[in-house]
Amino acid sequence: MTAQREMTRGAPDPDSDTKALGILMERAGDVCFRLDLRTRRVVWLNGGPEKLLGAAGADGAFSFDRLEEWIHPDDLAQAKLFWKMLLSGRGAEIEVRARTTQEQWQWLHLLAVPYPASGAPRFMLGLVRDTQRYHEAERQALEEIGQQRIGTLAEGLAHEFNNLLTPIRGFIELALDGFKSDDPIAEGLKTALDQVERCAQLVNQIQLCGRKSFVMPVEIRIDRMFPAVARVTLSSYRGTGKRYRLKLEWPERLPPLLADRVQLQEAVVQLIRNAVEAMPEGGTLTIRAEPVRVGARDARGRTGAKRAGTFMRIDVMDTGIGMSPDVLQHAMDPFFTTHSRAGKRGMGLSIVRGMAEQNGGWLELDSRPGKGTRATLYLPLAERVHERLPPEVVADEDGTLRVLPAAPVGRALVGDDDDLVRELVARTLESEGWHVKTVDGFDKVMRMVREGCVDFDVAVLDLTMAGGTITEVLPRLRESAPETAVILVSGFGYDDLVGRLVRAGGGKVTYMAKPFSPKELLQRVDELLIGTGEQKESIRS
Repeated sequence: MTAQREMTRGAPDPDSDTKALGILMERAGDVCFRLDLRTRRVVWLNGGPEKLLGAAGADGAFSFDRLEEWIHPDDLAQAKLFWKMLLSGRGAEIEVRARTTQEQWQWLHLLAVPYPASGAPRFMLGLVRDTQRYHEAERQALEEIGQQRIGTLAEGLAHEFNNLLTPIRGFIELALDGFKSDDPIAEGLKTALDQVERCAQLVNQIQLCGRKSFVMPVEIRIDRMFPAVARVTLSSYRGTGKRYRLKLEWPERLPPLLADRVQLQEAVVQLIRNAVEAMPEGGTLTIRAEPVRVGARDARGRTGAKRAGTFMRIDVMDTGIGMSPDVLQHAMDPFFTTHSRAGKRGMGLSIVRGMAEQNGGWLELDSRPGKGTRATLYLPLAERVHERLPPEVVADEDGTLRVLPAAPVGRALVGDDDDLVRELVARTLESEGWHVKTVDGFDKVMRMVREGCVDFDVAVLDLTMAGGTITEVLPRLRESAPETAVILVSGFGYDDLVGRLVRAGGGKVTYMAKPFSPKELLQRVDELLIGTGEQKESIRS
């Protein structure tokens, strides 16, 4: 699309007028052009379209006469009207998506005005501006608003469902104690318990999507975790007749990262499943890891939860069908899926993203049709995390406590405004010999504090009871009974408020998410009373 510089005596010469403007636009990153209305030829004044799209103006790859080759189909009619108006000597402006040489869609703003402004125009002077970053910023802002709404909805749903699931799960487990393992009734109860566990898992996934789940970060050696997780996940595809090759690539001495172990395992499983499903004929799955440092400048160039610091970069790559730009744009949206709805919830990448952001990192995606997909997790490296366990408590390599002494018999305070949850907790503790006092509101706890009747060994308190707030009641209770161990329970997710309360408890306050089982409750009481509650201080949102 080169043009002859045809000049006629007496005709306006825009060169002198546009030279300085061209220099200014070049500094601004814009591209200027001049359309000769007589010849319909376009002259690019300061570099050409390759500056914006990578298209070479000299070879005709970028042409107003062939709009269908580089304009998004949804914007094509608007772009043709724009070109028609320019040819008629009328000013116009549009914003369209154009195809880059990387096969990506990029937003461009095009503006053109007639020259000279009075009389019959001989030329059209225009500029093309890259507005992709503005659309990205707008999308991120809308995405953040949507994420906040999802988080609020997830938190509310989780609270209600967890309050319902807690007594269901607890009373089923208590009922199982009354039957032999081979009893048909016991089999039915176990089936029901399995379904409750599935419901609890789904609620947790919804919380992860909304960044409202319970998080307990620990040091994790992924070079020990990932091989086993990958092999177990891939083993479920052995009967498909497809061949999947697994490649694990990382340095010999890989430092530990800091994340919630269960959530990281779930995230890796989801990424592996997505990769396998993107390779219907088989292929290669590569998991690569390396420590990296993200500088402040690089962090500013990134989006979402990305920040400067030292991170473990984890790439999960496949050689599958890849994703189109439109699909890639929505791939991390909750419940978005390109599969049939049978057995697919469309929450995999949304779960991974929520997990990454709750653990102080982020998720990036890169994919092209026919070229496969790369999902990249950034998670913070562990610096100084020390597990503090008394000598009599033995922990497995993954941090699970194997031996705990039986809970000492004592006095317990149980506070919950849900009758069934309150009854379940009370019955669980009473079955172990505890003397239990129950209340259904914070006002009753405060009355006991004022009357000096708070000589309890342990208190199990719901965070959102009526009659006051936990921020009012807990400090008064701790002041009156500093030796009382407190377990805060809630169907809501772990947040900054709970984190402050736990940290201020000095090892005497911990948190437990609903739904929980009677055994989990008793184990948490054991941990807290023998001093291992200190490790709960490391929980963060």
